[in-house]
Amino acid sequence: MSEHSAPAGREPSTPATRWTKRDRPILAYCAMLFAAVALVLNYFIKFPGFPEEAVASFLAFRAEARSLRSGAASTAQLQPGFGADSACSSVLVLEDASFTLVNARVARILNRRSCWQAYRGPGSRLVVFQEYPGNRRELPEPKEIHQQREVRFYVYSGQDARAVFWERAGTCWVLVSDTPAEELLKLARKCIDE
Repeated sequence: MSEHSAPAGREPSTPATRWTKRDRPILAYCAMLFAAVALVLNYFIKFPGFPEEAVASFLAFRAEARSLRSGAASTAQLQPGFGADSACSSVLVLEDASFTLVNARVARILNRRSCWQAYRGPGSRLVVFQEYPGNRRELPEPKEIHQQREVRFYVYSGQDARAVFWERAGTCWVLVSDTPAEELLKLARKCIDE
């Protein structure tokens, strides 16, 4: 038997096989390094969630709304804002006489289509209502949780505005305003009673 031949029962090792065996620890270290970098970036770079997006939408509308007339939009004016969008066919309308509808449209909240309505309330305060397909598990940890019957309300605060979320049957609802959280929560409770 020649001194360069492989022992009986073993295949001669190819350069590719030797490289893979030798570099497995390096590949494992690279995977761990990649995971660590991803965790650090996730910690320092915050991607907006539903509450932040809803508040940002409200603040942008409030900045534009200073030029809005205080006149009411009728139900007939509401429907063209939604066009033929079937997702917005059963729109919640605030029945409270102190709120006036000023704008309605189909919008986006993160990656979801939503029915978006703006109301002017007492003291010319704006309240934005949105409805989108989703569930409470997609929301971050809230500042407060309140419950009325079987419905839980999740309260978030940020950037001079508050948001109250709740979920029913695979649909999330949110009210956003710069009114105090207690008043916004009272309005959310009225919405589920209607």
